[in-house]
Amino acid sequence: MPTPSPDAALAVPAAAPRPAAAGAPSLAVAVVEDERGLDALEPEWSALLERSDASVFQSFEWLRTWWRHFGEGRPGARLHVVTVRGEGGLVAIAPLYVQRVRLIGLAPFRRLLFLGHRDSDYLDVLAARGLEEPAADAVAAALAGRRRLFDVAILEETPEGSRAGPLLAAALARRGFRVSRAPDSPCPRTALARTWEETLARFGQSDRREVRRRLRNLQKEHRVELELVPAGDGVVPAMREFVEMHQERWARDGWWGAFADPAAAEFHVEVAERLAGRGWLFLAFLRVDGRRLVVNYGFSFRDAVAVYLPGAREVPPALARHSPGRVLHALGMQWAIAQGRTVYDFMRGAEAYKYEFDAVDVPNWRVVAYPARPRLAAAAHAVQRALATVRRRLRNEAHALRVARGGAGWASPAVRAHLARAFRRGVRDVRRVLRRGRRA
Repeated sequence: MPTPSPDAALAVPAAAPRPAAAGAPSLAVAVVEDERGLDALEPEWSALLERSDASVFQSFEWLRTWWRHFGEGRPGARLHVVTVRGEGGLVAIAPLYVQRVRLIGLAPFRRLLFLGHRDSDYLDVLAARGLEEPAADAVAAALAGRRRLFDVAILEETPEGSRAGPLLAAALARRGFRVSRAPDSPCPRTALARTWEETLARFGQSDRREVRRRLRNLQKEHRVELELVPAGDGVVPAMREFVEMHQERWARDGWWGAFADPAAAEFHVEVAERLAGRGWLFLAFLRVDGRRLVVNYGFSFRDAVAVYLPGAREVPPALARHSPGRVLHALGMQWAIAQGRTVYDFMRGAEAYKYEFDAVDVPNWRVVAYPARPRLAAAAHAVQRALATVRRRLRNEAHALRVARGGAGWASPAVRAHLARAFRRGVRDVRRVLRRGRRA
């Protein structure tokens, strides 16, 4: 089935509120708005994670660490974590916060977002299996009761297999929100068979041949090792080396990289150590002749190994022709199969190399819900998205421009060509954001 266009927003129709079903669980809802209350949830949160179909991005370890680095103490950010309890205890958590932004000096615009916004590949309501529908209804009721606190709810990157995501969208529509639901980021995934050879047999003929050739030639000419960093004292120095390798890779192309902001690097170093303690960290280096050459940072969680970000040293052409980054993916898949995993998840991004491994796009979804004055709020939302895109693009392009300038001067042909490309990319990005805003 083809992946829907990411600009194809689907309106979620409103419907009459559903009457409580006979025998439906009695649920109590509360909202946590401070860090003390958030920290008190940790034991129940972790127990609920085991009873849900959520990802590592819904773990307490990931979201609490994210809030400490990107939300706690920051002006304009306020926790809004909705908890739902039944007779047996906690059955659902909607890990949310309210962010206040200003639009060119105008009145503040308030967005309700998932914790982990922008830094998490999968975001969702955490709900006990089998209770997703009553839990989503309870969360929607809580948000409807506090609709004056936010101008728009933007629930992004909900995975395709989520039960709570579409149920929450429908429940908000029943309560008078104007709701749209549309495809968001593509997340390519490779299905793993019981053995590496069976997995390879599913690849296209040319891709299968190339994977085998790279593995064979690199292993014939060099000593090749897959190094998985275990939990313990080695995680933090290994993560700092990964950050350095990732930034080195992007700096060569004149871009910022994910860790240009020191807060991002500190977040990932801390959260990796916490996840390693739970057995969920996947930090894999490819050693060639004893040297760490490329690295994949991600997670080993439930039935999947997922790659969040790569990093690489600069290598001579004679070694680069073997594509060590692709070799690392192949060895990572072999390791995942040996561990009984059934999915190798490349996560967000449609980079071409992912499809050489028989990856298939699985879309995330985005829900946008306006509690009141939908036309005015939608216009403000479109402006906010456009301004954020422009600011991000200007920052990236200014950095790339300094690299392009080098020692040749600001009037050089390289700088002029870069400016022309940057302008075209910026116009395209703003048009795409405005188009999505109108359809949201």
